[in-house]
Amino acid sequence: MKKSKIILRYSFYLISIIYVLLIINNNITFKKYHQENKIEGIITYYQVNDDYVLIHLKGKEKVIVYYKNNDLKLELGMNIEVFGELNEPSKNTNFNLFNYQNYLLSKKIYHTFYAEKIKVKNKSVNIFYKVKNLIIKRINKSKNKNYLELFVLGNNNLDEMKSIYQSLGISHLFAISGMHITLLTSVLYKLLNKLNKNKKTNFIIISLFLLFYMFLTNYTASVLRASFLFILINLKKILKTKIDNIHILLIIFFGLLDYNPYYLYDLGFLFSFCISYALIKYNYLINKYHNYFIKVFVTSLISFTFSLPIIMLNINSFNLLSPLINCLFVPFVSLIVFPLSLINLFLPFLDNILLVVINILEEIAKICFIFKIEIVLASASVLVIILYYLYITYMFYKINLKKIIVFMIILLIHINIHYFIFYPKVTFLDIGQGDSSLIELPHNKGNILIDTGGNYDRDIANTILIPYFKSVGIKKIDYLILSHGDYDHMGEAINLVNNFKVEKVIFNCGEYNDLEKELIKVLDKFVY
Repeated sequence: MKKSKIILRYSFYLISIIYVLLIINNNITFKKYHQENKIEGIITYYQVNDDYVLIHLKGKEKVIVYYKNNDLKLELGMNIEVFGELNEPSKNTNFNLFNYQNYLLSKKIYHTFYAEKIKVKNKSVNIFYKVKNLIIKRINKSKNKNYLELFVLGNNNLDEMKSIYQSLGISHLFAISGMHITLLTSVLYKLLNKLNKNKKTNFIIISLFLLFYMFLTNYTASVLRASFLFILINLKKILKTKIDNIHILLIIFFGLLDYNPYYLYDLGFLFSFCISYALIKYNYLINKYHNYFIKVFVTSLISFTFSLPIIMLNINSFNLLSPLINCLFVPFVSLIVFPLSLINLFLPFLDNILLVVINILEEIAKICFIFKIEIVLASASVLVIILYYLYITYMFYKINLKKIIVFMIILLIHINIHYFIFYPKVTFLDIGQGDSSLIELPHNKGNILIDTGGNYDRDIANTILIPYFKSVGIKKIDYLILSHGDYDHMGEAINLVNNFKVEKVIFNCGEYNDLEKELIKVLDKFVY
């Protein structure tokens, strides 16, 4: 009877997810405003860059506005009119790579708008935006601006360190999630309990604070999940109902998908819910241990295992040492950096202390980055990802060595998927300017890249070439053939060589006929 209930439950989950996917496939429509050259709304977010301003505008619908001038004095909550051209967001033009349209859909944004003129209609803002503007002004004065923005507002603008943290497998520590919300609410509960012993009153106060914090972080998926989970679990305790925490999580999951099915395109949403599900479901494995660091390691190992299928969707590589590195960084960030950042928001004289702590954090991260073991994990279809999760769930149900070995074999096959290519494959990559062609020989006998393209305004190597290589399971380029040596082309080639394993570069091949002969020589070195 118990087994039939389990099968029925997971069948319901699977059918529900498939239903949501069908909704997504059938409902991507882009309805135009009644006036395509003029829109009006409230500024919910803006970012000033060197030569343009990016604005999130909330009117009849959410719109991303690009404005070439950056001489405007903007504040959140302002009501503005924008004149220009309304556009549909662009999709990815290379397989498996970042899809800007899907990214915006996950934020319920259907259009971009290229502004020629902006007119401020109303400078007065409501109390919530006034508070947020004051916080932003305080953060902008700090020496630790990027980290305060991250931990207070949920905006990750760490640039170089962002990619390092991601490569180490600790980027979840720098996105506001359950760990941060738990720490924040725990501190608030202790403070409130000293002033007032009424638990219901304290719960209401903290719940109102979390609602404001959702607004402060622009309703980020991970913050929504963590905040609603806290509110509903504590509400369950007050009402003394017997609903499982897993079911509460699933209510939030399907509730958010009902509001916006395109959340399934948001990696933060997927990571947040999958890992939360795993940690709630297998909490008994963590609580078997009393040592703090062993608990952190087991937690990291469970989170790592359940995050692997999601990594296949976009990131396509992971650090094998991630669970161990988390044992070092989780306590450092959660117990020192995050609390100190929040305190520093109210006590500006702590700026220098926080700066020293952040410098130590970054230096440790850079040292760990040198010793990382990167494993490439090719993109997989939705069906394969579902099968992965079915097996992982089965593996953790009465976990044993045999199940773990089978999982490692499956993972090893996936990591070496390039050996299972049976025919030569040629891909012409869209790099925007110039040409770039990839030749993949069967059974991983060689990968040849002909030209890299080159664009002064774009980092083609790190935004197109390397992500594509990883998405198809390529770990190295055996031959990089460059047909000409203009400045941009050479710069991009150097960028590629510095950031990816390239065995040999063949440069300055002369005329096309000579290039063709050189290519034949290269291909002759491989046995089909």
